[in-house]
Amino acid sequence: MVTAALTLNTLPNELIVCILGYIDLESLLELNRTNWHMHDLTLGHIYAVFPGRNPALFLSQIVLPRPSGLGRLANQVKDVSWMLHAPLRRQTPIAATRFNLTSNEQRDIAEAFRSLEIAVPALSPVVGLADLFEADHSNLHDNHWFLEFFLLFLPNVEGLQVYDAWQWNDHTYWFSHAAANSDHFMRLKTITIHGPLRIENIVPLLALPTLRELELWQVTVTRQASDEEFAWESPGRAVPDMLHTVSSSLEVLRLRESYLPTTSLVPIFGAIRSLKAFTYEHVANELTHAPGWNGQMDYDVLSTSLCRHPLETLCVHLAHSHTVNTSLSGLIVPLHHTLKHLDVGTFFQYSYLEIEPCINKLVDILPVGLQRLDISFWVSLDHAPERFVTADFVRRLARAMRGTQLKVLGVKYSRATMATSVRENLVQELEDLGIKLLATEDGRGFDQ
Repeated sequence: MVTAALTLNTLPNELIVCILGYIDLESLLELNRTNWHMHDLTLGHIYAVFPGRNPALFLSQIVLPRPSGLGRLANQVKDVSWMLHAPLRRQTPIAATRFNLTSNEQRDIAEAFRSLEIAVPALSPVVGLADLFEADHSNLHDNHWFLEFFLLFLPNVEGLQVYDAWQWNDHTYWFSHAAANSDHFMRLKTITIHGPLRIENIVPLLALPTLRELELWQVTVTRQASDEEFAWESPGRAVPDMLHTVSSSLEVLRLRESYLPTTSLVPIFGAIRSLKAFTYEHVANELTHAPGWNGQMDYDVLSTSLCRHPLETLCVHLAHSHTVNTSLSGLIVPLHHTLKHLDVGTFFQYSYLEIEPCINKLVDILPVGLQRLDISFWVSLDHAPERFVTADFVRRLARAMRGTQLKVLGVKYSRATMATSVRENLVQELEDLGIKLLATEDGRGFDQ
């Protein structure tokens, strides 16, 4: 009996596609050029991610080839990274300042865009966006409208990361074209935007029906430019007006390294139907300009806004370390019936005498159904007796939580306060109590 030799071409396509998921991009490109069979099978992996380089060239690849280009390659893109500039220390564009396309190519792409029949929102500075190619824009890659133009060709995008938002005009609403054409983004679930930016900038994103996770970095209130007007100060364009018919399905909202009055978040929370996870890192920003605001978080406002949501995860970090106080208690207690994961940020610990009272106060305010608690420590004294205060705090806290639903205790600590042997002993002690310890040195983040 003669058995046919097993080759790559004799394998089922489904198995080959699965194997391709383990191959690096350079190897995929080589496979893509071997024959038409491999060419077709590798396209989905090659075009699954736009890495943030030369978007005009990328557009030409997915739009210009006819008749299969737009319906084939554009549908493969699942993730987009918008990172068109080098790191700040260089300040030079990675992509060319112009499009590197011929006038005929630009015309064909503009025509393809018109065929999408995009709705143009009120007060759009770019009519239909098609004139992006036709107008003389010297810094077009720096404009948030070009990102929207780019995305409107990609109907199956699931994730978006923006690294260049610091260059955009922060006096206007971003993504208004995306909001006006939400039917083009029926798979978009996660968005991350690195600022600085204003909270008002992202208001249109809440109108996207499939958006579930939004992470924003360095959200703050900055000075208004003398020659600029805020879009939200135009008649009928205030944030409440923009959101009064919005019922967002957002489930996760993270504000990283942000610094803004809590009242600014009230309209955002009001437009979200059922928020399940919220993170707010209150970190001072030198760009902040908010007259009349003392820089403090208003726990009462935050609590009132959050308690209407079935919040399961809450992470609140202040600009300064804190101990258990009435304000923190007032924020957590109203969420007792839903909260399962709590990150209380950094705690000052000065001496052993403060451990027991602090633990008692903390345990008193923790939800009965809490399954995970994350906490960071800063120890003010470095001499030997104080080096183990963090470990002792963790040990006593775990014992105090014995018999509750707590299953995971995440601890972030400075290197000077917990030796490796101490940490290893803690892991075993907590395991005996039925609690998993995730202990990491400060700056590395908690394990998953």
